[in-house]
Amino acid sequence: MFGENIKRIRELKGLGVNELSRLSGVNASYISAMERGEKENPTIVTLKKLADALEVTVDELMRSEPITEEKLRKWDKKYSSRDLSEKANYIELGKAIEECRKYKEYSITNLVSRIAQDDNKRKKIEKIIYDLEHYNWTKEKLSKPDLIELLSKIATETNTSYPATFEKYVDEIYADVEKSNQLKEESELYTTGEFTTPEAAMQFILKQPAVMGFGGFDIKKMSDDEIVEFANELLNQLKLISYKYKK
Repeated sequence: MFGENIKRIRELKGLGVNELSRLSGVNASYISAMERGEKENPTIVTLKKLADALEVTVDELMRSEPITEEKLRKWDKKYSSRDLSEKANYIELGKAIEECRKYKEYSITNLVSRIAQDDNKRKKIEKIIYDLEHYNWTKEKLSKPDLIELLSKIATETNTSYPATFEKYVDEIYADVEKSNQLKEESELYTTGEFTTPEAAMQFILKQPAVMGFGGFDIKKMSDDEIVEFANELLNQLKLISYKYKK
């Protein structure tokens, strides 16, 4: 039944077999064989890849009742445009990493052995790269700086430049995390009375047009610590002025 469901959902979404193969990382001929009922025992990993690409759950793929267009629309409501955009960035980042690795004809294990010395780190990094290439990775598993560092090592080891598109994917994947952290920082400001992260400090500085107009400093040349210190100094000066004219 799952083969029929895959075909039905794929067609309702207007996807060809090759497009589903590109999105999921599952071989197109294998997908066709599944849809024809010739492959009846796919692994849960394969089903998960197909379900993610089709934006449904594995359980929904395995359902015995017919998949209708109405049901599909209902399931699609579970996925926001942000979810779909983020998933697309995961896919493109995974493909880019795989291309870098295959440029030097490295297996994942070979690549990891060249960028990590510690055995424990090797196992962790190997799992991360595998999940990235198979679109089974989420930003919760690694911080943005750590991911950027890993991508830089991969690019260096494979003698490929670190493309701006890599940064674009990473920035977009972590955008909502950074926004959330910034909002949290701003809300905590009322309690702590100071900035502690350069992201929140930078936003505060940029919102002070008079300060930006006077100039005399170059944000691009300031370290993170200097940005935080500058923002807190501005904040303290504003507090002093406010207290002076408080009635």
